Amino acid sequence: MSSPAWNPNGTEHPISPYFKYPKYQDTFALIDICLLLFLGIFSVLSNGFLVLITVKFKKALNSSCFYLLGVNAFCDLIVASTGIIASILYAIYGKFKLTRNGCLWFNIAPLTAFHMSFVFVFFIGFDRLLAVFFPIWHLILAIKSYLSLFCTIALAIGILLSYFAVIFPLNSDQTMIRCYIGDLWNGRYVNILLPVCLTLTVAAVFCYILIFIRLYFRKKAPTTQNNVKKLEGVNKSIMIILLMIIFGWICTSISRQLTQVIFPSPYPAGSIIVNCFDLVLTFVGCANTFVLYNCRFEKIKFGIFLVYIHQV
Repeated sequence: MSSPAWNPNGTEHPISPYFKYPKYQDTFALIDICLLLFLGIFSVLSNGFLVLITVKFKKALNSSCFYLLGVNAFCDLIVASTGIIASILYAIYGKFKLTRNGCLWFNIAPLTAFHMSFVFVFFIGFDRLLAVFFPIWHLILAIKSYLSLFCTIALAIGILLSYFAVIFPLNSDQTMIRCYIGDLWNGRYVNILLPVCLTLTVAAVFCYILIFIRLYFRKKAPTTQNNVKKLEGVNKSIMIILLMIIFGWICTSISRQLTQVIFPSPYPAGSIIVNCFDLVLTFVGCANTFVLYNCRFEKIKFGIFLVYIHQV
């Protein structure tokens, strides 16, 4: 008996005709679940740590950059938590009894948080840019109003992109094989999402390039040897952030595009490969957050120094 037809969007029937050995498909499904679960747990622990630090030391570290890191980590925490729930439910009940639209509403909150996270990645870079180019103004700004503006913009963009996911459904609304946030990235919605994410990522990279150039040329200002070492440390951190952002975007784009070409069906082999790349990207995102976190402490140590060289 031939295998049932397979919907390229990952719906319809759990047996894929593109999978050469159907009897091993359950094994691949188990691997897929374990990867998703590991991604979720790793991300929850790392981002949860940042959220905890932000709440615990919010008075001692009264900084817009630090607060933005905490808010971004909270958005990633929402996405990861829902991924864990989806993995557990999938492991217990097998194929989800949710349609694409049902899966969308199940993931509407983490989907919005995912959109907001891209905006906050740019805002973190932009905030650091302001701190380096306008240190005096940045030290005396009204943090509450400043952050409220950033959070309002991020929330508006996040809701708008989620709205596009709702109003641009697929032609069919069949049962999903699994219900993970990445399974919703298709149709006209993803054609809107990718350019927005690319623009925000490029803008963030541009901010870090300007910061690096600014600090590099300011190294020639009269300084103590200790301050020079601190500034060089920040330069290295900025380069690490820049490389990780570029690597993250390239890795995401290439892996998803090639997987769709090599594996017309996203399940199970294609999904496992994408999840392996997502595992790398999860580490990149967490490492990026901790590098920014360390940069924040460097800024505390030589904040007055930045004000000084700005005037030189």
